[in-house]
Amino acid sequence: MPGTRACTTGRLNRAGACGLVFWLIVGCGPPTIESTPRELVARWVTDAPGYDDRYLEIRANTLVWGMGPTTLARHAIEEIEVVSEGRDRPPTYRFQYTEAAGYDDVLVVHVVSPSPRRIRLGSRMEEWTPVEE
Repeated sequence: MPGTRACTTGRLNRAGACGLVFWLIVGCGPPTIESTPRELVARWVTDAPGYDDRYLEIRANTLVWGMGPTTLARHAIEEIEVVSEGRDRPPTYRFQYTEAAGYDDVLVVHVVSPSPRRIRLGSRMEEWTPVEE
C-alpha cells in the first residue's frame, strides 16, 4: 500500500534525524588529547596566602597534589579536553581523573601566560608558576 510505505519511510527519516542529532551532541564535544601538553608538565607552586607548603605536579598521565612535607595525593588522568583555544588567548584544559574515594573529578587549568609560564586552576584567581629544576 502506498500509505504504508510513506509511513515507514517517514519513521526511518525521523530515526535517522534523531541519530544524527545524538551523534552531533555526543561527538562534537571539546577535542580530547592523548597526553598532557608539554608546557604544563611541571611542579607548580603559588605564593598566595595559605599555600606555603602546597604544590600541584602535572605529569604526562598523572596529577599529584602536594599537601605539606609528607602528604600527597596521586590521580591518574583519564581524559584531557581542550576546552578553549583561540588565536588571541592561551588554551584552557579540562583534566578528568578519579579521586581516591572512587568518584570522578575534574581539574580545569587555564594557561594565563605561556611565557613566562603561569596558570590558574578552575575559578580560583591565584596564579601558579613552575618550579625551575
